[in-house]
Amino acid sequence: MRGKFIVLEGGDGTGKSTQLSRIQDVLLEKGIEAVTTQEPGDTSLGKKIRAILFEEIMDPEVELFLLLADRRHHIKHVIEPALARGKWVLCDRYRDSSMVYQAMARDQDAGWVYEWHIRAGIHLVEDITFLFQESMDITLQRRKARSVGTNRFDDLPLHFHRKVAESYLHLAKGNPHRYVILPKGETPECLTQRITDILMERFLGEKGSR
Repeated sequence: MRGKFIVLEGGDGTGKSTQLSRIQDVLLEKGIEAVTTQEPGDTSLGKKIRAILFEEIMDPEVELFLLLADRRHHIKHVIEPALARGKWVLCDRYRDSSMVYQAMARDQDAGWVYEWHIRAGIHLVEDITFLFQESMDITLQRRKARSVGTNRFDDLPLHFHRKVAESYLHLAKGNPHRYVILPKGETPECLTQRITDILMERFLGEKGSR
């Protein structure tokens, strides 16, 4: 049986990365093998692309073309093989990140981003997408507290990060069949429980504790 493709989306500092291993551990306890991955940068090629994206200043179009190269390679060498083996894939960011960061948060139509995904042969659709949200004050504190992994996107002005949050919410509300909007202010433990309950109910028909 083919696995499930689960994507975690949201602005920087909303807690996505923290949840990857937590969700994976809970799923394993339930007998479900899950693979955690991220975009960009979860292959040897991707790591090189990630370094360029995070260090070099470039136009949104150039950012997108680098991301498309990483995404196509990532799907072929990581995501699709895992799904074909029946594993669930937990991915930190996917195509909606490009819609938001390269277009919507810069007040551009995301249609051109979608079109280039099609041209690049990227057709894989998520089974479910979780939108992580948090207050601007908290996300700012988390970005400032990072000792490693900082990048030029973290340093963009506050109004850009606010546009990111607004753009994600717009996308999520426009795709209710795929998106689950998570509440702000919950502890990591509560978020893990909420997410795994939703996954178990949606894909296995099992009622959770919430």
